Amino acid sequence: MLALTPRGEPERRMQDIARTRLTNLGASEPVPAVAPVIAAPAPVIVERRVALVIGNSAYPGASRLTNPINDADDVTVALRQVGFNVIEGKDLGLAGFSRVISEFADEAKGADVALIYYAGHAIQFDETNWLMPVDARLTKAFDMRHSSVSLQDLMLEVETRANTTLIFLDACRNNPLADEFRSSLKAEGRAYSDTRGLARININAPQTMVVYAARPNAIAADGHRRNSPFTEAFLQYLPTPGVEIEVLMKRVTAAVSASTDGKQQPERLSRLEREFYFVPGIDSPARAQAEMPSIKAVAQKIAQMISGDKAKMAAYCDIVKLADQMAQLDENKDQKKAQELNKQADTLGQKIGPEYVKLMAWLAQVDLHSKEGKDVSLVLDPLDEMCAKK
Repeated sequence: MLALTPRGEPERRMQDIARTRLTNLGASEPVPAVAPVIAAPAPVIVERRVALVIGNSAYPGASRLTNPINDADDVTVALRQVGFNVIEGKDLGLAGFSRVISEFADEAKGADVALIYYAGHAIQFDETNWLMPVDARLTKAFDMRHSSVSLQDLMLEVETRANTTLIFLDACRNNPLADEFRSSLKAEGRAYSDTRGLARININAPQTMVVYAARPNAIAADGHRRNSPFTEAFLQYLPTPGVEIEVLMKRVTAAVSASTDGKQQPERLSRLEREFYFVPGIDSPARAQAEMPSIKAVAQKIAQMISGDKAKMAAYCDIVKLADQMAQLDENKDQKKAQELNKQADTLGQKIGPEYVKLMAWLAQVDLHSKEGKDVSLVLDPLDEMCAKK
């Protein structure tokens, strides 16, 4: 609402009227049939996509890996090109691992899509998959639980925060540290699993997919080129327009199998109920939906446009004053005055710019009492309060 202190139902009603008229003032163009584009790069993706990409190579001695750093760098670039805000971590120790997970968990809250891509060493122990920081020291079972990161715990941190969760594990590589760990357990007379790779897990949250670079209990190759076989195939197919992720992963699986002579076959576990496209097809409904900005995104664009420019902010504040005046008018008796206010507001809107006019025309469709209307108020209220102080 406008920056007026509500003292009762009549005042709240007047504020509702003022906000409605504010979105119409300065928006004299016809309401567009198609939503305005909010982001410039193609493809335009307005849904909020966040990713955590980790590549760990610098393990001690023979456990060192060549490709995970390259994999992380290349996947980060590819994801950013399709609209993901990426947090990247490379050669992380346990402290660094904990830091980026905490940062990503906060970023994933309310996201449309949260993606995790991990390249490095991992091990299964006690029916849990453990991702290994580069400073992990595995001599006893206690070390595993306190120097590595549980995949299941990481999933719990993320899958309840985002609408869709995608996890890619290029982590089934030959692991001397795991061999040493099993040897120490054997020397202690403890029971242990002699299986390689990672264990199959249960997916509890809907709209979640987990992709293994190799079948559970199998080894994945690090590769002899810049990227691992799995990452190479993933990067090849990720930017293909109009390919739904289930189909995309089938293509990745076939490519990995072909490049390794059938020795490595990725596997995915999925509870996806809705389609997801990294790059929606040009004419597909999915792309149209992906490009449709949320009402909140439109309001945020307006706020960003105005708040960083003194002249635009002054013009916006003048429009707010006009809206306040408009809210006091009787629609039947004060039509001439309303026309004058509209004309003044139109002139001010043009000063702010044509994009502002178009965005305001789109915003004018919002029902103030809907969730979207409340989102608009949350974004624009601080601007109105700044105007009230002037």
